[in-house]
Order: sequence, then C-alpha cells, then structure tokens
Amino acid sequence: MPATSAPPSELMLGFALNLHHTDNINAYLTAIDEIAAMGFNTVEVLTPMFQDNGASESIAGGRGPRPEPGAEGLIKVLRHAREKGLTTVLMPLVLFENPRGNEWRGKIQPEKWDNWWKSYRKNIDYFIDIANEADASVFSIGSELLSTEKQLDRWEPLIAHAREKFRGRLSYSTNWDHYQKPTFGSTST
Repeated sequence: MPATSAPPSELMLGFALNLHHTDNINAYLTAIDEIAAMGFNTVEVLTPMFQDNGASESIAGGRGPRPEPGAEGLIKVLRHAREKGLTTVLMPLVLFENPRGNEWRGKIQPEKWDNWWKSYRKNIDYFIDIANEADASVFSIGSELLSTEKQLDRWEPLIAHAREKFRGRLSYSTNWDHYQKPTFGSTST
C-alpha cells in the first residue's frame, strides 16, 4: 500500500454509493464495476453513523438498526474501487434512528455539545482509519451539519487533527441551501 493516497488529478465524475441498510458487499462491488465500465472516474462511498435523535449526545459509527457492511466491508469496497481506477471518497454521515418530527442531521441540538463533539471526533477517527487502510483519496469530515457550522472553535481543531491523521484530501458536504456558508478550514492548507 502506498504511503499516501493519490489525490484527485482531474474533474471528479461519478456516483455516490450508499453503504447502509444491507451488508451484501457483492452488490456494492457489482455497482462499482458498473460505474467504472461506464467511464466514470470517482465513487463516493456514504456510510452512516447513528444517533438516536437531534438531542442525542452520542453517536455510534458503523453500528445501526439495520445490517451495515462494517469496517472490513467498507475497506473491501473502497479498495475494489481503487483497483478499478476510481478516485475514492469516504463520507460518513449522521443519521437518526428515532427522529422527532422533521428532525435531520442539520438540526442537531444536544444539551451538552462537549459530549456530542467528543463522540463525533471518536467516530471521525474510526472512519479516517478505514479511509487510510483503504487508501481513499478524499475523506469527508462532515455532511450537512448545519447547527454545528458556526462552532469554529470545534471545527478548526477537528480539521487540524484530521489533516494530521488522514493521508488524502479532506472535504465537507454542505447543504444545498447554503453551499457557500461554512468558513471552517478555509484558511488552512
């Protein structure tokens, strides 16, 4: 395995592949084969980390209410994509097991933010280890966490930590309605 992952060298064209609600790895491998055969150059692998609802202070990565591929499965899928010549992106995202009303990850509001951030960082570390093991090109440090985005004092140290730990590039997936707003990480290289 190379010491550093290959950075994306061109426009990334591909698909997002949701790896949750089933642990049938062969279905994901077949999808990757099809993506590569169509001439695309990238696959983004989305995988869940679960919290009970928007007020929850803890997150469980890779362990949800339905079958999940687990660390070994994620590594196998990401490595298979690399073998097919695809740029790989790993994006863990927060899902709710028991949302209250119209809650979603953009509305997280725990009573004790310190506990939530500690749990989030632990899960980010778990997924960065998977991304490094699979030699992923890009790691998404978050996705649509609107209620956290103004907490620069939390994001900046997490991003610095992730940059030290992850060998590839980092990204963050903003929500469609404010794709230019997050400022964390914008001054770092």
